[in-house]
Amino acid sequence: MSTAADAYQITRPTWQTAVAALEREGVQITDFSVVAQDTVAEWLIRRSNALELVKAGKIEEAIPLLNRLWVSLPGGSQQASGLDMRAARQRYDRYVAERALR
Repeated sequence: MSTAADAYQITRPTWQTAVAALEREGVQITDFSVVAQDTVAEWLIRRSNALELVKAGKIEEAIPLLNRLWVSLPGGSQQASGLDMRAARQRYDRYVAERALR
């Protein structure tokens, strides 16, 4: 049974590891808010050496660095959702557009 939860589908063990590492960096995560989830996801992406690629919109280059952590991404071990690189790009672009409206 998976413990993956909310927007980023981060599992409990991964969440706990990230929160502990962020606390060592001086960042306190005390809840499961959108801000906390964004912070943890950014830390995970940075740890995977993909943050600059994601920020630059080079999602096709970032995904191979991230699909071991987010296994439903193209090339991941549980890509049962049928998410191919084109669909992943579309979702990323939609996410970026939605964030720009906030």
